[in-house]
Amino acid sequence: GMAVAMMIDGSLPEEKQDVPGRFNLRAVHSVVDPFAPEVVAAEKRLLKITDISKMKGQRLQSAPNAKLVAVNLKYIAYATKDGCIRVINQNGREIFKVGESAANSTKILDVTINGSGTPDLGQGTTILSLDNAATLNIFALDALAGGERSEQRTRRRELVFPVGGEQPLHVLGHPTNNQIFLLQHTSYIGIWSIAKLCREVADNVSFHSFTADAEVTETASVRATMPGASPVCDCTVSVDGKLLLALAANGTLAVFRIPLGAGVGGAGELPVVQKVELGADALHHGAGPRSVRALGDTPSTGDAEGQVLLAASSSGEDLWAYELCTRASEPVGALAQTVRIQTPPRPADDGVAAGAEGDEAPLSHLDVECINKNIVGLAFSHASSVLLLPLALGWAPGRGLPLPYVQRMVTEHDSHQLSVMCGKSYEKHKGETLFLYRANNFVREKDGLDGTFVMVHELEDVNAVARQDPVVP
Repeated sequence: GMAVAMMIDGSLPEEKQDVPGRFNLRAVHSVVDPFAPEVVAAEKRLLKITDISKMKGQRLQSAPNAKLVAVNLKYIAYATKDGCIRVINQNGREIFKVGESAANSTKILDVTINGSGTPDLGQGTTILSLDNAATLNIFALDALAGGERSEQRTRRRELVFPVGGEQPLHVLGHPTNNQIFLLQHTSYIGIWSIAKLCREVADNVSFHSFTADAEVTETASVRATMPGASPVCDCTVSVDGKLLLALAANGTLAVFRIPLGAGVGGAGELPVVQKVELGADALHHGAGPRSVRALGDTPSTGDAEGQVLLAASSSGEDLWAYELCTRASEPVGALAQTVRIQTPPRPADDGVAAGAEGDEAPLSHLDVECINKNIVGLAFSHASSVLLLPLALGWAPGRGLPLPYVQRMVTEHDSHQLSVMCGKSYEKHKGETLFLYRANNFVREKDGLDGTFVMVHELEDVNAVARQDPVVP
């Protein structure tokens, strides 16, 4: 039989296990060991794999809160070793590259996508790519008329940060306004308006470079500064796009309201709305939170109800779920649930010296499903399974546990990148399902060269991640 999540006192909840690889969470503080139980045959049939690309001579390795594979309903985009972004249509019919091949070996640090890729909803595709030469590239796909190939229809704007200032380390898109992006620096986050940045450059100009000097920064961005001296280690935006939540390395979370509409640009500093110490009520055994993500049901209009702020330690062993309410004067509420995940031990013979570049934390990615924002995925650099935690259906503060279960997805290789997306099945007769886009780094046996394998898994049985009613512990 499958193991289930233990209660913190060691007792087991009574539960029938119908989905293979399912670990039910039944207590406010649960401990779960999802890698211990043997994989049953039915579990292996849950995912169907399609290869996207095998690249030699490179690894897709990024900081845990950054990513190098980003997707929407129309495109898959991933970094290449020459500093470009390779873009593939979701239907596989077209592959093209955007960006210049960097002779000076700039390395891409982070890639994200604004827009769901459904142009009829005014949601085109804008790829945002940040490199280690302090340059952000903004690629608006299908934005220029007349080009035969997709590269020729891509409008590119570049924003270069001057040497000597704080360099941008991480880029975030915006969930509701594809003209807004956010850049995380060491002590602050800049919230930028693409429209204001580009207001004096004609839309039909294919390339323009901006320098992020004082004038450009004041015109096109507003700043959220982390209170205190501890550096920013992550940030996220609420699913309704109205809150910025910034986490410092010491566990302080600062909350800001994003001035949507005319407010981004020219407004100077945003006030701190709330300060919270996250993970202070941690199961005291070490690392506090290093990542924050917002989960919720994307509202068609207005504020999202029943949002959750999820914090995770760098190992992925600890998850903290806090109530999050946009309208409240103090948006971050009580701690609603914690999950302690026994992560798999690092293999002794993986050939990576401690402290080497490849010596990553066990948790390689914490990714919120990009269309509906109500499932979170955890990928591990030395586990051949991805864990998915769907948000409870209709959850709201006071309505039980926001995360009813952990679902194990067996993938056969370790995951160094993860992007999770709901979309229409590749098979005609099937409806919506879930896709897991992954990258697995490997060393080739014949010559010892690095390689990376980018792939997508389609979930064969969507019931494996079905939303459940909130569990009352």
